[in-house]
Amino acid sequence: MEDIQPSSSTTIQNFQDLYQYLKEMILGVKKNAFFFSVNNMQHLDETCFLASKANVDKLRDSLIIALKNFRTNGLLSSSLTDNSITSIVSFWMLSHLSWASEDNQESIYKQTTLDEFLTQHFDLLIPYFTPKAAKEFKQLSK
Repeated sequence: MEDIQPSSSTTIQNFQDLYQYLKEMILGVKKNAFFFSVNNMQHLDETCFLASKANVDKLRDSLIIALKNFRTNGLLSSSLTDNSITSIVSFWMLSHLSWASEDNQESIYKQTTLDEFLTQHFDLLIPYFTPKAAKEFKQLSK
């Protein structure tokens, strides 16, 4: 489970940091796809379950805090509610499991590259972009 924790020790302060954090997170899930593909693997014993839950909670909380900070710092609109932030992060995290496992099989998603997949994460945020965010995102997209 430590492999799915991004190695970056910096806080997520901008879209570049978020991109890198998500990329490391996804690569960690992909590297350990077997752990996530076997339904009962996380429930081998209580210690394994608690360790898994703590790691997932840490990842989720880091992303939620980052998006809330983006909103506070004028990158995301105030119309993006806390509930919507939590939903977006949950959707991202669940999609990582699907993408990592599907990528190794015959699938319609197999043609989605890591960069395309990461861009899709940001697509969910575009409706909440402020002009400042749109400018930063345009720079990142280059």
